[in-house]
Amino acid sequence: MPKVLRSPPKIDNQHTASDSEIHNVDVDASPVFVARRTKRRRQSPENQQTSDEFKAMFLDWKDSQTQMLSKLTSDIAEIKIQNTKICATNIEIEKSLEFFYAQFDDLQKKVYKTIDRTE
Repeated sequence: MPKVLRSPPKIDNQHTASDSEIHNVDVDASPVFVARRTKRRRQSPENQQTSDEFKAMFLDWKDSQTQMLSKLTSDIAEIKIQNTKICATNIEIEKSLEFFYAQFDDLQKKVYKTIDRTE
C-alpha cells in the first residue's frame, strides 16, 4: 500500500480574538479550564500531637513574653518617676546656685567698696 502524505484538515477551533474583535467575544461561550481540587486535611494522631505541642510551645512563649513586657513596662515607669524627681532636684540646685551667685556678687561689691575706701 502506498503512503499518502496529507496535511491535517484545517479546523478553526484555535482562533483567538484580536484586540479589534474583543468586543464581539462572548464571555460565557469561552471555555473555562480552571479546575479546583479541594484538599482534605489529614487528622492523624501524630499530626494532632505535633499541633498540640506547637500550640503549647507558643502559649508558653507568649506567657514569657507577656511577663517580660510587663516587667519592662514597670521598669520604664519607675525610670520616668526617677527622671521627674531628678529634674525637680536639678531645678532646686539651679535656684540655690543663683542665690549663691547673687550673694557672692553682693559680697564682692562690698569688698571692692571697702578696698576703694581704704585707698
